[in-house]
Amino acid sequence: MIPPLLLDVQLHHYVLDACAATGSKTAQLVESLHHLNPGLILEGLMIVNDSDYKHSHLLVHQSLCRLPSPSTVITNHDASRFPTLSISR
Repeated sequence: MIPPLLLDVQLHHYVLDACAATGSKTAQLVESLHHLNPGLILEGLMIVNDSDYKHSHLLVHQSLCRLPSPSTVITNHDASRFPTLSISR
């Protein structure tokens, strides 16, 4: 897919995919970051969200099998009322 290629995400970026559906764009981003930087842990964070419970459930299982990244968080919220997040190091 073209959008992840144009985004040029780096290891330190914080990314929110607010309407992930099947998560194919997010999967492409995570796979490319890990492929280009083998052995490095992402310093940023990838938040993957979908308001549909079934899609979120699919994202969790897909994440565990295909994309076991410690920097990926999967949420199930309405993107128009997404909660405020506070990230501390």
